[in-house]
Amino acid sequence: MFWLFIKLSRQNLIQYNYIVKITNISKDYFISPIGKSELQVKYRTTGVKFLFSGMYTTSDEIKIDFSQFLRTRKSGETRFYITSQRIEQLLFADASNNLEVVSIWPDTLFFSAKRAVEKKVPVFFDKSKVEYSPGFKLYGDLIIEPDSVFVRLLESDAMKVDAAIADTKSIKGLEKNAILTLPLILDADVSRFEISPKSVNVAIAVEKYTEKSFDVDIAVLCNGEVYDIEDFPELRLLPAKVSVNVVVALKDYNNITPDMFVVAVDCNDFSPHPKTPRMSVSLISQPENIFLNSITPEKVDYLILK
Repeated sequence: MFWLFIKLSRQNLIQYNYIVKITNISKDYFISPIGKSELQVKYRTTGVKFLFSGMYTTSDEIKIDFSQFLRTRKSGETRFYITSQRIEQLLFADASNNLEVVSIWPDTLFFSAKRAVEKKVPVFFDKSKVEYSPGFKLYGDLIIEPDSVFVRLLESDAMKVDAAIADTKSIKGLEKNAILTLPLILDADVSRFEISPKSVNVAIAVEKYTEKSFDVDIAVLCNGEVYDIEDFPELRLLPAKVSVNVVVALKDYNNITPDMFVVAVDCNDFSPHPKTPRMSVSLISQPENIFLNSITPEKVDYLILK
């Protein structure tokens, strides 16, 4: 026990490695260390003092406020630096841990600084990438909160970024309503950026769907207006109806009727002497939350009566 006390009473040099973290950095800059942002500090102390110092590891993190750095320019680049003497004054002057600072290396820490800007961008959500369980689909519109975010990035990259994208990789097998918190990424490859907030909440309404078919009379679309076939007495369509097959939410099944759909041929496709007297049939309007499967037939024959 006596020999242990003698050893603990001897003076020793202890080296500590500190990772430097800068706090309260100005929003006008992105800061990067030139070389390692690490300090090697050597202390002179006794074993007893070391035990009572509370420093039981040889590495740690020290925080230095951005306002303590000095500014300079080199080769047209803005740099910030702080000397080891200033670091010792800020962090080690009170010696409350009973450790004497012998040296700090390197003598000066340098950080490069690049101008940063902040811009507000909309949040984009690609609903086509959401995977639902079989028979289930989106019902209605997505609700994204917030629908825009602030992006801080290098001034040189500001024109590259137009939107923040909600990451949909984790959305699989949906079969009920969900509110998902999704991380954000940018729509361009940039070297440095910060997004605030870093995620958004997306509310997705989900319903079970099934198929429904019915016959719909064919109308005529002419210069953006829809007319009944009776308004064109010289025109005959064969057939005059088509079968429309759609996917509809179960809760809406009994409320969906043929008169809610408009299918039409285009009057600009008429020809008095057609080589192939056939016209394509298109879906012009339909209720919300309906997905078209098919129109049968897709093309119909026509006659122009003289």
